[in-house]
Amino acid sequence: MWGSGDAEGILDAGVCGLADPTSAMRPDTVFDVASLTKIAAVWAVIGSLWEEQRLRLDDAMSTLLPELVNYPLGQVTVRQLLTHTAGVPPGLPLVHNSGAGTFMSGLLLGAVDS
Repeated sequence: MWGSGDAEGILDAGVCGLADPTSAMRPDTVFDVASLTKIAAVWAVIGSLWEEQRLRLDDAMSTLLPELVNYPLGQVTVRQLLTHTAGVPPGLPLVHNSGAGTFMSGLLLGAVDS
């Protein structure tokens, strides 16, 4: 999706690409706010770490988080997570304010089917 405008309003807008593998995006396509967070925050951090050679995009997640060694997500690369090609199913339940233990044992460790 793209748009341009000024204080008076939208001057022009459009869409291109797919919202998912089976349907084209439309002007009223709804996106999860997490997608915006990734662009604004995560990519900036990932870019800085990559430029400083502190993160390699093709490293397996188990390289970064050794506790993932025996889990399917441990084989997934940083690049796969960032490009949504890791096999993590959409619609996983969100776990807010539940602590790192719940996140690691629930969503993170079991997220990718083997």
